[in-house]
Amino acid sequence: MSHQEKIQRINAELNTTETWSKRWQVEREHNERLCKAASLVREGIQQLRARAIERYTHNQRYAADLRTADDPKRADVYERMCVVQSGMVRALDDVLELLDRVDRAE
Repeated sequence: MSHQEKIQRINAELNTTETWSKRWQVEREHNERLCKAASLVREGIQQLRARAIERYTHNQRYAADLRTADDPKRADVYERMCVVQSGMVRALDDVLELLDRVDRAE
């Protein structure tokens, strides 16, 4: 059998309806797993975001209490933590926005 005949035979096998059906089934299953994983990732990110907001609010209150109690150095530390947590919330918002774009593109 010539090289060309082998290629034609392989192409004929690959182009059968059964082969394409199997390929699409595998692709669908793969996409379903990816969607489930993305959903879990989104849920985790939302939980992290909620926790960062919770800590931000707590530290902001605590910093204000420390300022009232004339402890500006410790208040500064808690305010810096608020800046970090605010940045975390913005970063997590960006990730959630990217996931939303992917969902809209599907």
